[in-house]
Amino acid sequence: VVNPPPPRNDSFANPVVLLGTSVCTNASSLRATKEPSEPNHADKPGGSSVWWTWRALANGLLTVTTKGTAFDTLLGVYTGTTVSNLTPVAKDDDSAGSGQSQVTFQVDQAVNYHIAVDGFGGAEGDINLCLTFVVPPVVSITAPANGAVFTVTGPTNLLVTAKATDRDGQVIRVEFFHDSRPIGLATNG
Repeated sequence: VVNPPPPRNDSFANPVVLLGTSVCTNASSLRATKEPSEPNHADKPGGSSVWWTWRALANGLLTVTTKGTAFDTLLGVYTGTTVSNLTPVAKDDDSAGSGQSQVTFQVDQAVNYHIAVDGFGGAEGDINLCLTFVVPPVVSITAPANGAVFTVTGPTNLLVTAKATDRDGQVIRVEFFHDSRPIGLATNG
């Protein structure tokens, strides 16, 4: 009995190219391998990774998920030109539940993003990979802060009037963050 070869996107140099703003694909990682110099995706041991490449057509947010995959996935997203000089952009293990992965991150127009899906501990099988790209709505501050600078030593109330609309002009919810973390009770609708 002759075993079939590894998947065609087993190596970084031969990824499957994904096109579009919302795309799902099914693939297999059966007999996939790990390349020399390939990072541990999501900083966890794997061993059977496959690769895709997606190019951003505009600045925006990209969500990548392995929901629907039957094994415990490790997800890594990178920029770079070779497997030995990859720059990590996003990584995940298990955020999508049931051992599946999901990341959402800012993308820049005309940049190629390399997506690796691996199996935790070398797990392999059928993969369901979905990408969704959105251009975030424009948010405008309608009441300026007038350049105020102050030191906060205790609880403080700040009033910011903002309006955000989607592409159809519908008002959407605005959330506030400090150091990339949501500010509790900062959003009143």
